[in-house]
Amino acid sequence: MIRTQIKRIIVDIESPDEDIATYGAMSILRLKEISEAEILDLLPVLRRATTSPSISVRFFARKALNEVKLGMRRHPRLVAEMEKLREETSKGSWSELLDGLLQTPTDKKLIVIDLLKDVDDPKILPALLEYLGAERDEFVVAETIRVIGLLGHVTEIPLLEQYLKHRDSRIRSNAAEALEHIGGKSVVQSILPLLEDDDNRVRATVAKLLSRQGEPHVLSALSEMLRSVEVWMRESAIYALGYVPHQEAVDLLLEALVDVNSDVRVKAIEGLTRLHARRAIDYLHAIAVGGDPAVSQAAASALRIIRANPLDYEYLDPENAARAATASGVRRRASSSGTRPAASRSGAWGVAAPPAASEQAPQSAGRERRSFARRLFGGGTRRAERSQVEALEAERDDILLEIGKQVIALYHERAFERPWLAAQDHEIKKIRYLIEQKESQREAIEKESHKITFIGFLREAVRFFTHEKQVGQRLDALNDRLAACYRQIGRRIADEPAGRGDLDTLQLKGLPDAVGRIDRELRELEGAVGSPPTGPG
Repeated sequence: MIRTQIKRIIVDIESPDEDIATYGAMSILRLKEISEAEILDLLPVLRRATTSPSISVRFFARKALNEVKLGMRRHPRLVAEMEKLREETSKGSWSELLDGLLQTPTDKKLIVIDLLKDVDDPKILPALLEYLGAERDEFVVAETIRVIGLLGHVTEIPLLEQYLKHRDSRIRSNAAEALEHIGGKSVVQSILPLLEDDDNRVRATVAKLLSRQGEPHVLSALSEMLRSVEVWMRESAIYALGYVPHQEAVDLLLEALVDVNSDVRVKAIEGLTRLHARRAIDYLHAIAVGGDPAVSQAAASALRIIRANPLDYEYLDPENAARAATASGVRRRASSSGTRPAASRSGAWGVAAPPAASEQAPQSAGRERRSFARRLFGGGTRRAERSQVEALEAERDDILLEIGKQVIALYHERAFERPWLAAQDHEIKKIRYLIEQKESQREAIEKESHKITFIGFLREAVRFFTHEKQVGQRLDALNDRLAACYRQIGRRIADEPAGRGDLDTLQLKGLPDAVGRIDRELRELEGAVGSPPTGPG
């Protein structure tokens, strides 16, 4: 049986609003358990979401998809069915497996494609290439490209290069990986432009691949991703750094241990663990004995692994090695003399954070818009009458907002019930959660902007200011939506018949009556100034 909560999540994930779709995917990560039926319903929805145009939707949909797949292991029947399907599939010849595959469900396609990578037959590759040209399911196309990369030869490079510009980020990422596996250094120039890709997964994959080919400039790309205010960029950078066996990667991962996001800190610990970085031991020990329990636990686990086989790394870029040696010498001299080292030239300059985005309340934002509208009207009496209309509308909007807030509070206390309130309450919770996420994002931008050096400011200020402005605008829009939800509740309550019963006992009667009085006054003014702008509700 599918719970109402899961049905709502599915609706949210499929929403055209990227914030709502992101919220839906994130909601899955907070679920304690998912039933078999719910897993089967969620899988296709999440697969589609991983191809969303929105980076945030793709990022959290991928995480949610992985979580759902892990959840399958807790259901023996689902595991048995998948194993049975895999066993039945493996019994057929490879030609039988590919025959009619285009018409089979996605789950079976993925199993078949994965099985084909282990078939020792030179005819497999041409057959897979032919199948790739006919397949339209982008999820399956990406998997097919991955397998072709494992089986292919340099003759497949021109074909795979075409997929580097595909609209689907997973396909671009897998094409880059397939090309590097086949062509090595010969494909560096082909995949290099993807270091500037809009998608975090593509950037991280390409950076990891190029670092294997000894390309030092990938470190600057990963460093830039690590400074991003977007959590998906930082997580992806950390993923790639965990596969870069050089001291620069260790330094960047150590820097990420103080990230504002605990998930990012845990990922950084995992990266340091993968590298067995000796330099991380002291840092991890400090984290293990205090701080966030989840992060401390990860640090303690990492310490046990690293201490068993600690490794040291050289710098990939000689200039970085020289700077590190100079800084080390300064620290040693300062330590021996008992003085603090002077601030570096770049670090001596501070910059002010970009102006904070507006934090006005929803009703204040509404008044500001009405003030702008008021300036559009001109002429003596008409202007005065229009001002009177706008003042009444502002008063009515504030009352409706207050009614909505009080009704929701009473609904939470189970002191007031209406069937339609459940949906409104869900929508309000959703919007409030999104507002919290955007507020956190804005705080991260402000913290990051304080770290910019004077020289860096000249290069980065516009990017930070523009991004903060976008977040601020989105916050204003979300606050307006939240206020509209409250006002819809207020309007519905105000329009209920006289003798509201439970409302009277809850002392709300005066507010709905005030709305009715203002509505009557507005109707009287309407003849004098024409139809007023439509109010909320």
